[in-house]
Amino acid sequence: EDISRIFVQARGAGVCGALSGSMPGLEGSQSLRRASSIRRTFTAVKRKNACLQVKFTV
Repeated sequence: EDISRIFVQARGAGVCGALSGSMPGLEGSQSLRRASSIRRTFTAVKRKNACLQVKFTV
């Protein structure tokens, strides 16, 4: 969760600020959507990674 927050802050500062400066309210929904997709990606990577599977089962 901390890692996804770092990505959201790093990307959100440049992209959302530039694209949605004239549209209030868009920035919050974009960052929430991005955070959930990043979380899903990390979950998929953790499931498929053999080293982590061994670590979690031991």
